[in-house]
Amino acid sequence: MRLVVLGCLLLALETVSWCLKDPICGQPPAVNGNDFIKCAGSFEKFSYYPHINSCRKFEYGGCLGNDNSFNTLEKCHKKCQVNKKCLK
Repeated sequence: MRLVVLGCLLLALETVSWCLKDPICGQPPAVNGNDFIKCAGSFEKFSYYPHINSCRKFEYGGCLGNDNSFNTLEKCHKKCQVNKKCLK
């Protein structure tokens, strides 16, 4: 039973990766620093989450980010959000 569940989960994640509009959208959601460094800035940004096909707001500190970081929700959705038909 565990193998069936694991197989379904992997298939769902693989399907999402085939549907990505841009490789940037498959990067881990951007973060503010790491366990050792917290950056001093405070910028409102948006990051794409492929498993929910949506963008979410986060506070970016100004360092250690990646390209999965957008200035507006609209830019994030335009760059990354996929057609729901692709996810079925």
